[in-house]
Amino acid sequence: RITELEKVAAPVSDGLQRVGRLIDTINNGSPIADSVTAPELMVVMAGGQGSGVRITQAEINNIVGGQSKWEAMKAALNQWNTDPAKANKILEPMRGQIKALVSKVNEKLVAKQAVIETARQALVDSNDPKEHKQIVADARKAIAAIDSGPTVKKNPFR
Repeated sequence: RITELEKVAAPVSDGLQRVGRLIDTINNGSPIADSVTAPELMVVMAGGQGSGVRITQAEINNIVGGQSKWEAMKAALNQWNTDPAKANKILEPMRGQIKALVSKVNEKLVAKQAVIETARQALVDSNDPKEHKQIVADARKAIAAIDSGPTVKKNPFR
């Protein structure tokens, strides 16, 4: 039964790694980091590698283009900044929105990881094959509930 649980755990672990990289990228706030934020965000939101989702350049552009015309113009003007370290494509209001979105995804992944760790320990503590089946089934159910329920208030960006 541990192998069944590990199949559930693998995408959660991968997701936590991807979200961690994305948080680091967003918090970096440099023009180079901004150039990879949109593709990384799409990967995190679409399910990541192995999910079968293919991301087009137009979809990536929609993330950075998902701002008002005024904000887009300010971002375009900001790229003419004489300090190359401050010529960002992503302005602070949009950066804040991206952080909030990624924070919600991270909260759910952390909650799923907690369910998996609890189930792993329950499997170790039990010798009953019937109980093992029930532990894995309960873990799957709890993980599905996390995706459809409210999230925990915790911000990884602070």
